[in-house]
Amino acid sequence: MKNLRTVISALAAILCAGAFFSIKGSSMAKAAEEAPEAFPSVITWDDYQNTQKTEPTVLHFSLGEGTEIDVELPYYPSVVKQIEFLDINGDGTEEALIYRYFANTATEYTLIDIFEIKDKTVRNLSPGTELQELSGNVWNMSFQENAVEDFTKGEAGLVCRLESYDKKYGIVFRDETILAEYRDESWRIIGHVSWKVEQAAGLIKECVMNGK
Repeated sequence: MKNLRTVISALAAILCAGAFFSIKGSSMAKAAEEAPEAFPSVITWDDYQNTQKTEPTVLHFSLGEGTEIDVELPYYPSVVKQIEFLDINGDGTEEALIYRYFANTATEYTLIDIFEIKDKTVRNLSPGTELQELSGNVWNMSFQENAVEDFTKGEAGLVCRLESYDKKYGIVFRDETILAEYRDESWRIIGHVSWKVEQAAGLIKECVMNGK
């Protein structure tokens, strides 16, 4: 009898547990129906640091459900230093900001690539994708600190400062400075300074000092 009661108790416990899991599973299914499915995106990369190859950096976006997208970035060999997320277009979804380190014979650069990840697609929102004025140069990039604060408050667009450099006769010069603002889902130039006159003055001064 004791053994029979033990078996009956065990069966009751199993049935109760089964009912619990059935209810819990039903609740989870209902919650899944009410809320849209979300698949967290994962970003990995191949850059000069982990391949030691003089090739462009490649980003690998894993978007869930087997969706894998590779994006080759311009300029090489660069190294991915940091990834941040910021909603720059106001749609409630944060974009991925990829910070990279790059160096050439002129100087060192911070390159910033911006990607919108939505509906299992990846779209490049970086300034160079829209502004023809940026083509042909490598740009050291940074966000204006006060502009970022105003942007997060919804008071202004996101402002990016871009600077290019040139090197002549072993002397490195700042070539151009551009301020680009992202507003209403597009980039526009709000400031542009050419430093070519400063370059020429610097070369003349250097030649005079060297007696050339």
